[in-house]
Amino acid sequence: MEKPPLYHESPLTVVVFGNSTSVQFEPGNILLGEEKPCFKTTETSRIFPSQREIAEHHISVINMIDLHETLLNLPSTDHHINQLVNENKIHVFIFVVRLGQLTDADKVSLKWLQNVFGDKVLQFVMILFTYEREEECNTIKDDLKNSPILEQLLEKRGETYQTCNKMMNNQSEMRDLIKKIEHLFNENQQQSYTGERQERQYLEKKENKSYKCTVNKQSTENTTTRERYKEMDEKDSKEYTRSEQEINENIQHLFNKLHLEGKMRAADVLQLTAHSLKSHKSCPVEELIQTFIQKLLMMDYKARNIKANQLIHTKDTKDSHEFQADADIFREMGGPGDADNTSDPVHPMDVQMAVFHCADGFLKQLMVTKLSQCQYALPLLVPDPFTQQTEFPLLTFRQISKSWKMRNKNNEIISQTQPIYKAQTPMVFFFRFGSVSSSKSQLMNSLINERHNTFFHRNCPGSSRTRVLMDGVVEIAWFCPSGKDTDKFTDCVAFCNLHGDAGDHEKQLQILTEMASVNVVLLLGLQKNDRSMMKLDELYKGSKPLICTFIEDVSSLSKTRNGKYKIGLKCRNQSDVSEELRRAINDCLSESYSTFRLEDVSKHSDIRVDEEDDDDCRRGREAAQQMMCLLEKKDLTEIKDSFLPHQGKLWHQWSQKNKELHRPRAYETEEDISRKQKEMTKIREQQYESDISEFIKLFIKEVNSHNECEKMFFLKWLRILLDEYVSADLSALHHKYNEKWSTVSKLKENNKISDQLKGAQNELERISKELQAATFGVEHIMREIGQIYESCSSVKKNKKDLQFPFSSLPSFAAEMMISGFPLELMDGDAAHVPVIWISAVLDQLVQKLGDQRVFVLSVLGTQSSGKSTMLNAMFGLQFAVSAGRCTRGAFMQLVRVSDEMKTQMNFDFILVVDTEGLRSLELAGKSTRDHDNELATFVVGLANLTLINIFGESPSEMQDILQIVVQAFLRMKKVRLNPSCVFVHQNVSDVTAGEKNMEGRRRLQKTLDEMTKLAAEEEDYDAGCFSDVILFDVQNDVKYFAQLWEGSPPMAPPNPKYCENIQELKGIIMSHASNSHAIRLKDLKDRIKDFWEALLNEQFVFSFKNSLEISAYRKLETEYSKWTWSLRSALLKIEYKLHNKIENETSHKIEDTDLQRELKKTSEEVEKSMSDFFEKDTCKYTDSVESII
Repeated sequence: MEKPPLYHESPLTVVVFGNSTSVQFEPGNILLGEEKPCFKTTETSRIFPSQREIAEHHISVINMIDLHETLLNLPSTDHHINQLVNENKIHVFIFVVRLGQLTDADKVSLKWLQNVFGDKVLQFVMILFTYEREEECNTIKDDLKNSPILEQLLEKRGETYQTCNKMMNNQSEMRDLIKKIEHLFNENQQQSYTGERQERQYLEKKENKSYKCTVNKQSTENTTTRERYKEMDEKDSKEYTRSEQEINENIQHLFNKLHLEGKMRAADVLQLTAHSLKSHKSCPVEELIQTFIQKLLMMDYKARNIKANQLIHTKDTKDSHEFQADADIFREMGGPGDADNTSDPVHPMDVQMAVFHCADGFLKQLMVTKLSQCQYALPLLVPDPFTQQTEFPLLTFRQISKSWKMRNKNNEIISQTQPIYKAQTPMVFFFRFGSVSSSKSQLMNSLINERHNTFFHRNCPGSSRTRVLMDGVVEIAWFCPSGKDTDKFTDCVAFCNLHGDAGDHEKQLQILTEMASVNVVLLLGLQKNDRSMMKLDELYKGSKPLICTFIEDVSSLSKTRNGKYKIGLKCRNQSDVSEELRRAINDCLSESYSTFRLEDVSKHSDIRVDEEDDDDCRRGREAAQQMMCLLEKKDLTEIKDSFLPHQGKLWHQWSQKNKELHRPRAYETEEDISRKQKEMTKIREQQYESDISEFIKLFIKEVNSHNECEKMFFLKWLRILLDEYVSADLSALHHKYNEKWSTVSKLKENNKISDQLKGAQNELERISKELQAATFGVEHIMREIGQIYESCSSVKKNKKDLQFPFSSLPSFAAEMMISGFPLELMDGDAAHVPVIWISAVLDQLVQKLGDQRVFVLSVLGTQSSGKSTMLNAMFGLQFAVSAGRCTRGAFMQLVRVSDEMKTQMNFDFILVVDTEGLRSLELAGKSTRDHDNELATFVVGLANLTLINIFGESPSEMQDILQIVVQAFLRMKKVRLNPSCVFVHQNVSDVTAGEKNMEGRRRLQKTLDEMTKLAAEEEDYDAGCFSDVILFDVQNDVKYFAQLWEGSPPMAPPNPKYCENIQELKGIIMSHASNSHAIRLKDLKDRIKDFWEALLNEQFVFSFKNSLEISAYRKLETEYSKWTWSLRSALLKIEYKLHNKIENETSHKIEDTDLQRELKKTSEEVEKSMSDFFEKDTCKYTDSVESII
């Protein structure tokens, strides 16, 4: 590649180095331009100056930003730097640093400069501080005082620093920069850096060595220079050379061994693969990553226990069946093992952390959320394996909430649910100095949960001698009390664990000891000359509680002074030590008032915060925060009316009118129908005329103005911030609801309908309405956009205040579905399917994906039966499972199928349809039976397979609903349906439930068959059994699940048996899928439209509880007709008879007694017939008839 020409013979030449996080590359960047340098291959690592004209000066800029991070893999870079120095006179080295944020990577960058160019290069170095907001510059003096490295550098060079914004686009700042460059050049007596690096070329560069310890070797130096640099390098090597080199080699070897290349995306691990359908207890090393992820997504805490397949090495021996008289145990077993036959397996925590380091932001968040569900400790501070820069992954904690119960001063139990990053709790920090024989993590587990390894330790299954990625990692876990006397701690307490020797990780030690409420240290003993003892002495003299646990001490707990404790561990019972430690911590917490908040960790300037470091994430958060500003000081229960007017009263009225239009009453005329159609058109026009709120305008603008990644971050942040916004009010409303429910229940026990009971029930209904109004999430925003689209589509005009064509709205919803977000299929509040909107979204899916084949899987179940939890564990989804979320309706979400599976399964996606809990207690006062029956019929008819989720072993509740579904299917003869179902019984603890419940299965089959026959007779349809309507095999399609939790919440982890059941159910689903016909997206659109149209035309069956009620109603209707006709005909005869008497003047006056006498016989006959009807089959019909009446 030919070097570009210079502007003139000798422009000023500057080298710019540092980290790209301090710079924003864009067309307006005056110093560096828009192109970020790429040093991925030796061909592109040739570094050439670029020519700039800045403030009327010709400047030759050599851009080495991020070069130090890639030198490890570029063996020929030193040669290029040699060539660069020989060809250019470098006048100034500009060290670019983010103002107030000197990171480990920045320090490494400066150290790299010294190692590569020599110590004398520092006289040519000036610092360029960059900022995002101009007010940051006000604190520059304080920032320098807080950074000894920069302060020392500036002491040598004077105040040779300059500030500019990250974009480097301010002409005035660049002019000042040029003046500083010229000033430094003159201070150096106009000398340039030309060859100091050559003085160090006597050292041979080792292949594949870390850049921190490598220099080129050329043998022209004199002895004095050699010795001087050799001494310097030998000193540095104690810290860097051998250990750093070995660590880097081990890390690279680990990543290669695990076949990790590039970033792992959430979308890739969430797709359905052949590997995810198998259960793995061990696997080849190269499959450890995908096996770990698969089990973690299923919330299987045994994900850490997966072992790589190991070959057992054997020596040639005689046939084992022969008598081995010459066997020698001392010779064959007494000697040392063969080193060549031993290799350490991959440490389970190395697998976890390797995934963490290679995951993109979305996968990291999903991974940490699942780790939390498994009751595992979570990564809090994570050193980069290559640069050692410490990262705080705050974003990964944003979706995690913790619940606990505790007693107040009045001994009342108080429930709390908080986003964990906001929760203010005490924090206990554990660390060790030196190498100790006792396991710190195991000791912590005994305090948090004795039955579960919250922190991985050396005695856990799968642990090995070597681990590569855990040293310096700080993990955090929370103890959440249950409000019982057996709780080890009465309040929620955070526990932090620093892995490795704390003396080697001073930054993590400094941060955590400052933030902790109690510090606990493990060490062998006290040695005055040990440098770590200085820190320990500082902690001991400080005000914070400190507990010292000595490995070689046999003494029990003792208090040396206020807040300072000593415990010995040697030759002591583990449970005694745990109890003493727990007692000491509780004593310390009772005296300490300091609390810890996770979010505050980000305030430390010398660590990297993930959500600040990623530009897409930061911009997505800023856009979401801008939207949230519009909600400030608004009443939560009134937000929907104010900000989402299109989905409110008008949409509900239109939905009701549409049902009335499809379900006309017998007396309605064509004029009545025409009037309703006009009313519906008018409602749509009013909906169209409604103003779009600023909140929705801003949302539409944001989703149309960002790139794909930014858009996903925006949606993630909006969901996080909305959940945070509503959580406190929802929690308070649920508390009020529960209290009022208890009051109503107690009043009902008196069996009297009093004014007090009516008042309590009215209050309960009011709170229920507030609960519905207070739920507010991204799904409601999308519902509003759907109604904006439908109103515009109905009037065929774009809204005046809509900045984008309304036809573009379905495209974004389709993109959301492709990215893994659920979309509302049925609006549960309006009990209606927005067919126009759903059809448009599916059309966009076809445009973006092609007319793909989908297998539709739906789930039905009563409230809190574990439907969403089951789907989330099965496919790694994130349907809302919190009790605080009471959004109604049905949601659909796409699960991608891998290419290898498409040919086997004959479909490209699984469309998962999740539904609200049926028979909801909160909505019980709203006559929801019609809605529940309608919803159940819709999702069963839509799906290829429906999971009927039942809590416990009795299917009675769902049995009633299924009977209505069957009856509805029989009535809708024009719609061709071939659904199937699988019954899933949750929370069945007995492992032999399947075998023991054969009689229960037989009764279930018999009941369903009888009800189907009854419905078929009513509808004059030929169906002999349940399977004639809905495919069902009682032998294979009934699954019993273990209880979800292994123990009692809130500290119980998920039950591994439950995860096994999930895997087995997934196999059953795939078996059904392989034998069914997938449906194309275009056909799915038509099916939704046709089936919903059929449901709208059906008004009769949905108001009944089950088929028995329908049959009873029909019989009662028939008998009632007979009774009324008997009475009417008798009255007509009496009227005719009396009329003749009057006409013939035989009677001049008619008394009431005359009528009663004439009607008495008929009346008695009717009464006897009614009595006979109700007394006959009493057990069978009485309850149903009473329910109808």
